[in-house]
Order: sequence, then structure tokens, then C-alpha cells
Amino acid sequence: MEIEIRTVDNAIDWLLIQSLSDWISSSELCLEAIELSQFQTQWDRYEAVREILTALCGRGLAEVGGLSEDGFVKWGGSLEEAIVRVNREWHELGRHPYPDEICWIQATPAGSVLAEDAEVRYPNPPDWLDS
Repeated sequence: MEIEIRTVDNAIDWLLIQSLSDWISSSELCLEAIELSQFQTQWDRYEAVREILTALCGRGLAEVGGLSEDGFVKWGGSLEEAIVRVNREWHELGRHPYPDEICWIQATPAGSVLAEDAEVRYPNPPDWLDS
């Protein structure tokens, strides 16, 4: 059995593939952070969230926000404020977040293009993408 070591780029690819069918939930973000941190301490997981969101949002591939009756609403403030907020709320939960907790992530048009490319590179996505 081959063990895959997760990279930030792998995490971005998997999250963006998910965005082809729905918004990306904080649960999915945190799952990728856990895998990226190789199941180390919670502090390592928070740093992985930072790395993933910095890459996603810093490259213009996605935005962090919430949902309203009208759909996705990007959070105001800086990327750093969004990262701190996500990690603080995850810490306050004391457990893995459910999909509707903390935040949602929406791919930008550039993120959607990368997602379509990633889907071709990963023809057999993990089971959790189908749930």
C-alpha cells in the first residue's frame, strides 16, 4: 500500500475539486489540515490551516466567508483576520467542525479552472468527496 504524503498543493487540489459541486466546508478544510500536519498536535493543524488558506486565497483561488439566504458572503477584513478567526473558532469547538460550522470557502473563477485541471489529474477522488 502506497502512503501519500500530503502537500499544500495536494490539499488545494482536493479542496478545489470539491468546489466543483458545492462550497468547501470548514470540515473539509480542517480534514485537509489534519492530513497535511500528519496528525501531529492541534497547533500543527492550525498552522496547516494557515498554509492552506494563505495558498488558496493568496493565489486568488478562493474566498473565505459564510452563507446567507442569498448565498455565499465573503468575510470582510484581511486574510490574516480570516485565518485567525477560523483557527480560533476551531479551537473553541474543541473538536472537528461539522460542515455548517465556522466558515465556507468559495472558489473564484481562477480556482474553478484549477479545479477542473486537478479533476483530470486525480480521476479517482477519495471517498469523502462523494459524501
